[in-house]
Amino acid sequence: MAALDQLAKREEPRDNALVDGRYRIVRELGAGGMGTVYEVEQLSHAKRLALKLVRGATADALARFAREAKIAAELDHPNLLPIVDVGVSNGNLFLVMPLVTGGSLEDARAQFGNSAWARPLIAAIARGIAALHARGVVHRDLKPANILVADGVPKIADFGVAAIRAEVLTVPGHHLTRAGEVLGTPRYMAPESAVSPAADMFAFGLIACEMFGKTRESIDPIIARCLDPDPERRPSAEEVAAVVK
Repeated sequence: MAALDQLAKREEPRDNALVDGRYRIVRELGAGGMGTVYEVEQLSHAKRLALKLVRGATADALARFAREAKIAAELDHPNLLPIVDVGVSNGNLFLVMPLVTGGSLEDARAQFGNSAWARPLIAAIARGIAALHARGVVHRDLKPANILVADGVPKIADFGVAAIRAEVLTVPGHHLTRAGEVLGTPRYMAPESAVSPAADMFAFGLIACEMFGKTRESIDPIIARCLDPDPERRPSAEEVAAVVK
């Protein structure tokens, strides 16, 4: 695992640098805890895409990143951001996705409070979450910044801390999640901090409240149920999608 830990010491590529000899970096789009996202040009087709590259990678971070690629590549849904390529370049793991130019829900906060704008987006997000849960996947980090919007269609992204229920993925000598380690964004985490579909629904409920610009007392009853302190009483994403249209 020492070779993997050495990846943290590698420098970030600069504009016009090539990744795997196939993708030319145009500009940095953003950086987070799991990696840096770049706009790239696919040289073979002169096509613009988004490429996510591990930053500050440890063995555990690489395992999560590999899991993100595996999960996302297997899921095909209009409200989930697909993966079009996965590879390793100069010892760095990367994945390539369609370039979403509309930004994220976080970038659209000026629209929060507009129910006519929010309702169809919220319904579509619920359908995307339902598709994840149907495959036994818990996202674990749902938040506005991880929901991109392309031509009015929300696409759930960043499966870097996703977990498959009833399964523990490890790399030799390294557990994917260390005991006591907290993954996710505290602002959107369920009070029980459990890895479960119900925890995703709590985060979804908070996002929906923000988008509607309303408090728990003035929103749709099924959205209010998402925020129930008891995870057993929260609705499934499929239930929400059937009600919120």
